[in-house]
Amino acid sequence: MENLDNSPYFFEDEVKVIAYCPVCETDINPIKAKIVENKEDLNLVHLQCNKCKGNILALILKTTNGLSSIGLMTDLNYNDIFYFKDKGRVSDDEVINFHKKIRQKDFSKQVINQIN
Repeated sequence: MENLDNSPYFFEDEVKVIAYCPVCETDINPIKAKIVENKEDLNLVHLQCNKCKGNILALILKTTNGLSSIGLMTDLNYNDIFYFKDKGRVSDDEVINFHKKIRQKDFSKQVINQIN
């Protein structure tokens, strides 16, 4: 587990709540864990399995009754998560316009031309 200077005192216990990788079912020790956001007893943490490189975004809450976590598998790495976390919502119109755009016959050619 990566050592983070700004980690709360209970961070290591929080990460232990995620016991295994939901992709390859391997025990997640050791794991790459980074805090995306910390708000008192609530942490948003990005985890990566060392074996399959699967990414998990976990919301971990410390309560008087113990730790609770909710995990979400994602294809986003830590930098992607950190970049998008403060971005605004995607509007319905943006989704519809994107859908219309990718249905155009020359869309794949436009994408390939931008890559080259």
